[in-house]
Order: sequence, then C-alpha cells, then structure tokens
Amino acid sequence: MAENNHDNDIAEIKNLIRGESKAVADLEGVFDDSFEKVVDMVSSAQTVLTTAVGNSGAIASRMAHVLALCGAPAFYLNSDLALHGSVGAVKSGDVIIAVSKGGVTDEVNDFVKLSLDAGAKVVAVTQSPESPLANMATMVQALPHTDADPEGYIGMGTSLAQAAWGDALALAIHLRRGENAKDIASRHPAGLVGKLSRSV
Repeated sequence: MAENNHDNDIAEIKNLIRGESKAVADLEGVFDDSFEKVVDMVSSAQTVLTTAVGNSGAIASRMAHVLALCGAPAFYLNSDLALHGSVGAVKSGDVIIAVSKGGVTDEVNDFVKLSLDAGAKVVAVTQSPESPLANMATMVQALPHTDADPEGYIGMGTSLAQAAWGDALALAIHLRRGENAKDIASRHPAGLVGKLSRSV
C-alpha cells in the first residue's frame, strides 16, 4: 500500500475550503429583482414548506428552521415521505421551496407537481435553471455552479451555497417584518439563546 502523502491531503483540504468560500461569495449576483419576488411570495404564504432529499434535504431542513426563527411559518417536508401521504398537507396559498442541485430528482419533482396541482406556488433553488424542476416552478433561483464538490458528486460547496441562500431569505424576512432581538428571543426560549435572551 502506498504511503499516504499528508502534505498533499492538507493542500487539497485547503483548496476545498477556498472553493467553498468562493461558492458562497459567488451568490452575491443572485440577489436581484427575482429574489425580491421570492421574498414577496414567502412573506405572503400561509405556510412555507421546504423540501428535498439527500444532502439537499439536510440543508432544506435547516432552511425551514432558520425561516421559522425569523417569523416565517416554515416546515420541512422530505419529498420521499410526502409521496406516501404527507402531500395531503399542501394547500392553495402555500409556498414550496424545492432544493435540488441538478433539478432531476424524481421524488422532488413528483412532489412539486402534486403541490402545484394542489394550488401551491413553488420556488426552485437549483444550479440547473433548464432542468425539469426549474421548468415546473413558479420562480427559479439559479445558484452558480461550483467546483467545490469533491469528485463532482460530494455536494460540499453546493450545500454551503444552498444554506447561505436560505440564510439570505430568512434575513430578508426578518428585516421586512421589522423585528428585533426580543422577537427572535420569544421563539427561542431554550438553550444558550434562551438564557442570553432573558437579559434582553
């Protein structure tokens, strides 16, 4: 077995971190009029459901949490589970935020189609604006491609960019609602935030 060259490993790791930083920084160009329309849509939604599977699913789950913390009525619904009955929760007036790097994941796209049929609006967050998901969506947020996914398949840079986009949306909701630290503290009574908020 060849001896592992740790110096090369560290160099590759550092290169990954630089690439991930760029993946997030490259998002700046996304925040234009179309993003403002997404903020409008989410702000007026009865319920916001984030959805995805796999690595994007972990990001979509976090996105729902941060949106809820900032005052949006947001929940995460795994696209797999939605196809086994949970899609019945989707109704007219809801907004679905579907996260998918390639926009071709069958479970996500099937759920999106059913949600549209139920009268919901869909925001596609994807690197593939010509994908089936994007073509179905009410609004598309096309994230820049990144080289910071090792082997092209391990969605590391992609995940960070998706998460940062979700953070930007949550901040936009927070700013639009004109809230302050007390409002956030009221939704986060436990843990360190809860302890610190008692002095706010």
